Amino acid sequence: MTDDQLSSDMKKYFSGECLYGDDFDAPSIKQWYQDEEDAYYDLAHSIPSYEYHQFNEYYGYSSIAGRKFKVCLAFGCANGDDVKSISNIVDRYIALEPAEKWWKNEIGGKPAQYVKPSVSGTIPLEDGTVEIGVCLGVLHHIPNVTHVVSEIYRVLSVNGVLLLREPIFSMGDWRQKRKGLTSRERGIPPQLLLDILRNAGFEVTAAYPCMVPITARIARLFGITNAYNSRAMVFLDRFCSLLLRWNMRYHRRNILEKLAPTSLYIVATKN
Repeated sequence: MTDDQLSSDMKKYFSGECLYGDDFDAPSIKQWYQDEEDAYYDLAHSIPSYEYHQFNEYYGYSSIAGRKFKVCLAFGCANGDDVKSISNIVDRYIALEPAEKWWKNEIGGKPAQYVKPSVSGTIPLEDGTVEIGVCLGVLHHIPNVTHVVSEIYRVLSVNGVLLLREPIFSMGDWRQKRKGLTSRERGIPPQLLLDILRNAGFEVTAAYPCMVPITARIARLFGITNAYNSRAMVFLDRFCSLLLRWNMRYHRRNILEKLAPTSLYIVATKN
């Protein structure tokens, strides 16, 4: 479907002006949740290893080196592979994960309590319960992002840290079936994502455009299967992202428009 064939309501979403799903009513949110509950598990459970350790270290975990945290909120963490590398500075995890097939009792050798998130997005924790939140590639699976971000802010303690990564392009036309994607996921326009965080009360201390598609292609030329588990490829991606960030737009329709960073990695704090 071309842009000219989009309804006026849909144009505001594909332009990046508004975030699709953020203003859904309760029944629509419930249907979205049901569609997504086990969808990522069905896609990812056969992947042999986690692909982003060096990537997370460079953009996020290096920024908290030397700190200690009693409780980490691992948001949509599946089996915990994305947060287990910080288990040396975390005493225990609270994992918000809808797919019970992922649930277990420990992450990286530290106790883990898995909790099913509510359909509304309200986090079932008291105010100031956790000292660090890690949410990597999760919010774009959720309809009411603004509410969920406000909930993450609420449950963080003062001086708490949020590490966040999200795709910042539409990921194609989410109204149609897309190979390798769940039925509901769509990226979050970068300025909207930053505005949502700041309006919730966060101070955004760093925001890095990242994950240019050519990085994985170059890695394969050197026999590197997982580009973002290679420190050299992460450095290359950083360079390419800085070089091509001028080309970022939300709905990308051709090869030239896709030659740009696809994600934003954010470090934010609750002051």
